[in-house]
Amino acid sequence: MSEQYRLKRKVTNEQPSKKTCPLCQKSVTVYAGICPGCGYDFYSKQVVTLTEKPQGEEPQASQPAASLSPYYPLLSKEEMLAPLSQRESDSQSPAKIWAIVAVGIVCALLTWFLLSGGMVRNDLQLTEEGFSSDGYMRYIVGAVYNPSGHHYRYVQVEINLYDAEGNQVGSTLDNVNNLEPEGTWRFRAMVLRNNASKYKIMRITAY
Repeated sequence: MSEQYRLKRKVTNEQPSKKTCPLCQKSVTVYAGICPGCGYDFYSKQVVTLTEKPQGEEPQASQPAASLSPYYPLLSKEEMLAPLSQRESDSQSPAKIWAIVAVGIVCALLTWFLLSGGMVRNDLQLTEEGFSSDGYMRYIVGAVYNPSGHHYRYVQVEINLYDAEGNQVGSTLDNVNNLEPEGTWRFRAMVLRNNASKYKIMRITAY
């Protein structure tokens, strides 16, 4: 091993040397600029006054930004303490209120239309009806005639089923799409009740 490498390793492994403060005789590292004991400045040869933080003093909280983003403005203290319902009512514009009212009216009309079974058309004529069987299943068959010049996108026939004593035991239906003017639809509604011996066509709806 060369003499230069041994010397370099020796210098590297040595601990930092110390120096002594000329005022308080405190031992500090050679890299210290100010003595932590008395405040002596090794560079200016003067004593530096060390100020301490007063006891019990709390750091001041930083002021919040004006707004986190243009989409989320900060609320004032009064707005944050206000009830949520009050803030929501204040934020609703007249246009928004009218939109909510319009949606409510549309929903009410749609509910009425569904509960009433659609638009009942009296111009559709029931020309045939009766029981039928293919050897495996029974059906209620018939024919619906459209004498008008209106094209119906959807037509449905609803039927109640009764036993021999007249008690209702079930129901069935059949439907078709696109019944043309002066067209005839031959329906066939499946009967799944073995004890059904009577039936009654309740209504024919179309739109």
